[in-house]
Amino acid sequence: METLRMHRPGSEARSTAPVLAIRGVSFGYDRTLAVKSLDLRVEPGQAVGLVGPNGSGKTTTLQICAGLLSPVQGTLDYGSGVTTRATLDDRRRLSYVPDTPEGFGHLRIREYFQLYGALQRADRGYVDRALAFGEVLTLPTGAPRLIGELSHGNRRKVALAAAAALIRPLTLIDEATAALDPETVIALESLISTFCSRGLAFLVATQDVFFAERACDQVYILVGGQIVDSGSPAALVRRWDEQDLRGVFGNVTGFGTAADRIEAIMGSVAPE
Repeated sequence: METLRMHRPGSEARSTAPVLAIRGVSFGYDRTLAVKSLDLRVEPGQAVGLVGPNGSGKTTTLQICAGLLSPVQGTLDYGSGVTTRATLDDRRRLSYVPDTPEGFGHLRIREYFQLYGALQRADRGYVDRALAFGEVLTLPTGAPRLIGELSHGNRRKVALAAAAALIRPLTLIDEATAALDPETVIALESLISTFCSRGLAFLVATQDVFFAERACDQVYILVGGQIVDSGSPAALVRRWDEQDLRGVFGNVTGFGTAADRIEAIMGSVAPE
């Protein structure tokens, strides 16, 4: 049975210029390529997911797209022309949420939003908007606590609210659901859906295949730094004749044999 997903205007592929297109992108640490000849496209109004195991190249890909790393080969296009690394103007068209937000632990939440907004040259309503998004994401924005005193999950909510409040054409989120409680994941899915319905776009890296199936219009599966398959969740499920995206992921990566292997290890051992 296919997972039902809410249709939203703007989720279909469009003929307009993409907010991001990368072609033949590779990057290596020392002499080892972390990503190899990646082709990826994000249309306006789309949520695109990068799904893969640890070490598959998801974070590296997002850092390249954010302009934090320069690919050793390949090109990027943010809708204004082909480049080999995001320019300052390109970066002003996107926001980025890292996997592990760090720094500025000495600031309170409002102070952080004020600083972040100033650095990003945000509009006057930015801080109030960031605080409002923080409340939607169940962040205790009224507390006078320092960011450094917050849990990892709440620091991630700060980063998500800060990025979302910029209202940029493209938002990049690394490990989208990591350390988030269930209610915040639901709120994040609603935020993505609402933004996309207004023509904004997301590129999210995640290990949560259930989140990707619910929240993403297109999914790219990465293994060993390479895209091994891509398509809408429904198309991938049909292509691999599976019940859901989890089954597809297990089939594509070979992890679907885990249950059989565990059974073999257990053998005939009986509990004491």
